[in-house]
Amino acid sequence: MINRPRLARPTTKQRIVLLASPLVVGLIVPSLTKALVQCFVGGIPLGAAVADVLQKQFASGHNLFLLSLFGLIPFVVLVVQLLDDTKNRTFRACVVICACGLVGILALVIPTHFMVWYPLYGPGRMGSTDAVAFVFIPIYSIVPLFMALGIGRLVTRFPWFQPYPKGHCQRCGYNLQGNVSGVCPECGTKASP
Repeated sequence: MINRPRLARPTTKQRIVLLASPLVVGLIVPSLTKALVQCFVGGIPLGAAVADVLQKQFASGHNLFLLSLFGLIPFVVLVVQLLDDTKNRTFRACVVICACGLVGILALVIPTHFMVWYPLYGPGRMGSTDAVAFVFIPIYSIVPLFMALGIGRLVTRFPWFQPYPKGHCQRCGYNLQGNVSGVCPECGTKASP
């Protein structure tokens, strides 16, 4: 059998990055989608489109920032799911689950944001009820999120995502049974209790 390296559970820094990345993506993607629609459909230069979106995020009379916060609902659900996964799974498995969850959310968020913003900059006009879509997009995104999380969790059942068994060093796999020093003699990692 091939001895393949296995990764340990996420460190504190890795957990912070894993838990923060969905929130960062959730804040950036809707605004970026709007800027790209302005750029490619409306013919506005990219710099001007980004500046317009940034200005309207916090301008009075515009609720883009509040919409962005409301749009974080599926990303917060993903973070809650990852909280448990980072305690019980390897870092590699957590990255796969996080990536699958993000793909599940963004598969619905990006096209629907495009459809809502397109009439403002393309041929046509935005209906008075189109803005209501921003209320439903985060809620509807939870369904593909859980579908993608299920796929990610199935994929992480493959052996190369599993941690070393108890009694082994979680970094190099060295058998620590009978070790009284509490330090792995192979790699120097402090043994977990």
